[in-house]
Amino acid sequence: MYYMISLNTTSLGGNKYVNCFISAAVEIPALITTYFTLQKIGRVLPLSVFFIIASLLYGSIPLLMQVNQTAVLVAAMISKFLVTIIFLLIYIYTCELFPTMMRHKSLGAASTIARLGGMVMPYLFYAGEKVHFSFPYIVMCVIGVLTGVSAMCMPETLNEPTPDTMEDALKLKRKYFTSCCGKTADNEFVEEEDSNEVRI
Repeated sequence: MYYMISLNTTSLGGNKYVNCFISAAVEIPALITTYFTLQKIGRVLPLSVFFIIASLLYGSIPLLMQVNQTAVLVAAMISKFLVTIIFLLIYIYTCELFPTMMRHKSLGAASTIARLGGMVMPYLFYAGEKVHFSFPYIVMCVIGVLTGVSAMCMPETLNEPTPDTMEDALKLKRKYFTSCCGKTADNEFVEEEDSNEVRI
């Protein structure tokens, strides 16, 4: 989504140079906001909420194009602001999720998949020209909302020690939401330990 917003600034209408400047400028306050977000709020809640808000705003652009050009630019830049925070947050969050022995591999794999998204974006724009101009916006809106909802099942790592082993990674607490199975990660891990003790 970050790449789509960045690559699509010239198609928002108005002066394309001004659009590119504003798109780059919003990353400065996003950097500052990311720092305080990581320190005070955490990872899971901002990741989920910002993804959903940014996706809905960006998905509304086809409708706003028929109303007001300024509203289009505002919606796109707010989305860029939120997605920039997400982009920065994900790198830190990914490192905090995985144990030391596989942290670099996990971060590399996630970064590779992100680059694939950047490669696909131009083709999505092309599909919008052939199908309907709103097609790329709808696709990204749906993907973004689903991603935000899925993020609610991820464990919170704020104020948690960075895991060194797989056992440490399994102990990460789900601070804001329970898992999709209705149990917290801690409960699952404790139950597994108890069962092992019974066998012994």
